[in-house]
Amino acid sequence: MWGRTAMHILHICPSFVHPDRRLSGVSKAAFDLAEAMAKQGHQVDFVAPLVELKKSYAMPKAGFETIGGRLRLHYCTDARYSRFGTTTGNLGAIMAPLLVRCDIVHVHAFLSPWTHKACQLAKAARKAYVIQPHGKLSAGMLANRARMKKAYLRLFGQSLLRQASAVSVLAQPIADFVRDWDPKIPVWVCPNGLDPKSFQGEMVLKRPIEEPYLLYLGMLDPRKRLDILIDAFALLKQSPDLSPDFQSVKLALVGGDDYAFKKELELRIQQLGLSDEIVMPGHVAGDDKFRWLSHAEAFCLSSDGEGLSIAMIEALASGLPCLLSKGCNASIVAEQEAGLVLDSTPKEWEKAMRQAISDPILKAHRSKNAIRLFEENYTLQSVAERMLGKYEAILQ
Repeated sequence: MWGRTAMHILHICPSFVHPDRRLSGVSKAAFDLAEAMAKQGHQVDFVAPLVELKKSYAMPKAGFETIGGRLRLHYCTDARYSRFGTTTGNLGAIMAPLLVRCDIVHVHAFLSPWTHKACQLAKAARKAYVIQPHGKLSAGMLANRARMKKAYLRLFGQSLLRQASAVSVLAQPIADFVRDWDPKIPVWVCPNGLDPKSFQGEMVLKRPIEEPYLLYLGMLDPRKRLDILIDAFALLKQSPDLSPDFQSVKLALVGGDDYAFKKELELRIQQLGLSDEIVMPGHVAGDDKFRWLSHAEAFCLSSDGEGLSIAMIEALASGLPCLLSKGCNASIVAEQEAGLVLDSTPKEWEKAMRQAISDPILKAHRSKNAIRLFEENYTLQSVAERMLGKYEAILQ
């Protein structure tokens, strides 16, 4: 077990998760972290609703206790999705007995009724609490619905952030942004992590499509700026000097349509005459996801704002060179020569795409650096140990 003393940790997550169903983004990162802590000998309670955005889930029939009973799941049955985020439902009733026996509270995400209530309850119980916004405090995310978010922060949120024992952001640029906004917020950097074992299964996976392809992996979300990828790819395909080996290259936009954005994308693709050149296979998981990661030429994420993309970390672990926007808050990828960080213009993205598919020596160099970058910074065990060390420092 890590450290000298086992801790009792309460994780509060605003979206559905289950050991057999780990959705992307916040819920996966939060549950993976909680599970890693339980495996290191700590007692972990994990509270989640039965909703993920607009989707509702039935109460699971099993899986409420794992890791020898050290990780216990508790579900809020009447929390709901709203335009302001997950509602509180019966969160207070579920948290009350858990607060009595926990040492520290870890609140995942921010800017929703759910996370607001969780922080208030921890504060009222005089428990140390850590807020991990998962990108919610990045400049790009705050620019979306800016007026509403600024009002909440001014009236309530800024005080909760200041009174937290730590506000754990995912990347240094976000920490710098938060400190510039309010130096009194106890901001601290700790990235998301992934278990390398999840990438050590079958080494030879069948190609998802025969043609070479550039990969976007994530929800079809307007904030991901998929229009930039589509427009850049259109420029690439129109180029008269595209290498014959890559004239058949495709763009794969792989992810679920939770934001009902697919039809708008399809219309744009059709208008550009790319209906046969861009594939959208929908949500994938498990080996299906790893097939797409294993055979891509590069991973592309042109988002306006990210905390630290789980899909990007998966791409690094798979040895994929990464083409990223500045909003991804991952300058380390360019610094470590595992990819590029780009301005949000189709012309610059087209140039980067062309280089990614036409230079095998550069691809091999970036691929090697991607794996090294993952192993040195983003393994789940190292991230869990770092967070547990922060808990211990807080509780001393």
